[in-house]
Amino acid sequence: MPIMTSPKPALRANAAVLLAFALAIACLAHARAAVTVTLDPQGGALDGADATLTVTPGQPYGALPVPVKPKFTFLGWWTLLDGTGALVTPSATVATDAGAQTLYAKWQAHPVIQTAPAAAAPVPSDIPEFPGSEGASQSLGDGRTQHIWTHTLMTPLSFTSGASLYYKMTIPQNTIGLLIQCMNHQDYLLGRGGYDIYLKRGEPPTTSFYDHKIAKSLSSYNRGTEDMPAGVWYIMFVPDNTFTGFAPIIGYSVITGGSTGGGGNNNLPASSGGGGGGGAPMLPALALLGAALVMRARFINRKK
Repeated sequence: MPIMTSPKPALRANAAVLLAFALAIACLAHARAAVTVTLDPQGGALDGADATLTVTPGQPYGALPVPVKPKFTFLGWWTLLDGTGALVTPSATVATDAGAQTLYAKWQAHPVIQTAPAAAAPVPSDIPEFPGSEGASQSLGDGRTQHIWTHTLMTPLSFTSGASLYYKMTIPQNTIGLLIQCMNHQDYLLGRGGYDIYLKRGEPPTTSFYDHKIAKSLSSYNRGTEDMPAGVWYIMFVPDNTFTGFAPIIGYSVITGGSTGGGGNNNLPASSGGGGGGGAPMLPALALLGAALVMRARFINRKK
């Protein structure tokens, strides 16, 4: 009688083969599904987590991040540089044979809007003189005389925010020890209003074109005449608000007489003396300060 064998071992073997094959197919399909896309923002900025994404061949790309770039508008992700190739949108389908790929951001610069610079306030053609007068004088004991001059306005000025006031004055040759006493400093400290002073030799100054600037926070400004040579000087007051206040006192000494010599701003003629030489010592800064304090008292009395 023939021996009968059971089919179960053969079936088990075939099932194992089929299972292995199915697993291989699944692994292959999974490998094809894991496609990495690198996003190149081309100078823009992306969060680190958005620099790459994973897509599935045959499926839409899905949500795509939006990079940012100052002064540029983002025009989408493209398959080639400079906005060439194909535009990739969230609804675009990933190619079935797609491998790892890079998408490039395309940018459009914002238009440059040209704005005309703000027109500067016109400078008046008839700039008034900043009045001056000679005060005390003293002999220097060597044939020379020191004369104290002060320039100021004896009446208050009306300042308007945004409107500059202009004056001019002539600084003579043989001048020493120039001092500017800011009479409105106390009003500035009390919050009533202040002004910056700009000085320019030979032409009216602007807030960006000047030889000297005296900030409203200063109570006085002392300069040697090597910084302010002889000639016509223009003064500009730039107020920080609308108020009524006093102009500064500008004082200096003028040396006359004497023998030949000197230097700096003391450009005396041949028959005159300069800043050097003997004789009594010159104290221009102290003399000017004294004159300024006298004028200040007059201002305060008149202000009351």
